[in-house]
Amino acid sequence: MRKTLTLIVLFLLGIVFHMKAQSQTKRWNYAIKGGYTAANMIGENVAGSTFLNGNTPDDFYANHPASSGIRHGFNIGLGVVRNFTDAYALRLEANYSQKGSRTALESYWNGEESLPAAGNAIWKQNYVSIPLMGQVSLGRWKTFFISAGMFTGFLINAEETGDIKLSGTPYSYTNDRGANEFEVGALAGIGYQRRLLGKRKIQVELRGNWSSISYGRNLDPNPDRYYNQSVDLTFGYLF
Repeated sequence: MRKTLTLIVLFLLGIVFHMKAQSQTKRWNYAIKGGYTAANMIGENVAGSTFLNGNTPDDFYANHPASSGIRHGFNIGLGVVRNFTDAYALRLEANYSQKGSRTALESYWNGEESLPAAGNAIWKQNYVSIPLMGQVSLGRWKTFFISAGMFTGFLINAEETGDIKLSGTPYSYTNDRGANEFEVGALAGIGYQRRLLGKRKIQVELRGNWSSISYGRNLDPNPDRYYNQSVDLTFGYLF
């Protein structure tokens, strides 16, 4: 992650230095965007399945919710774009993003014995994310672009939900589950944009986001290492 952040800083600095040799015309765009998010966890302590703890739906919880399974969600946000030239820009956004993961529940531990179970638990983590990115537009008409940068994230709420069957009986539950109150990480994306009349544009972008903070970092005596990652497919309107 440190190498990734270093490369992104160099990328942003390269854009800034190159922009000084380009047109200094001040041009701004404002953006409305939204789309689909696929989120899960990465790291050495990530699993694909776990067992269920608790005695009733009021206290059910997945023993290890950090999973490579996908949580499906959405993102929506606002942004401002500083266009230095047709090719180079800086972007600042404020986005609502749904992160977390989905893990399979294969058994149930009631405190005395292990019983068969089937279903999934979803670790829902909802954030306000503030990304800062450099953007380079490519091609004769500048219709394709790449972007990279860093983000900070602030937790809105977190919970665990589950839909399971225990001995053939279905149960659903929603219980509290902690998450990082604050995140920082790296992001990178590719996209396509089409200019409309005046400064207006439409964009579609595929973007990856990788957190550098593990929620299990303070576990004693053996910290867990698992990190949020997500992929956003977004559609935007710039004006």
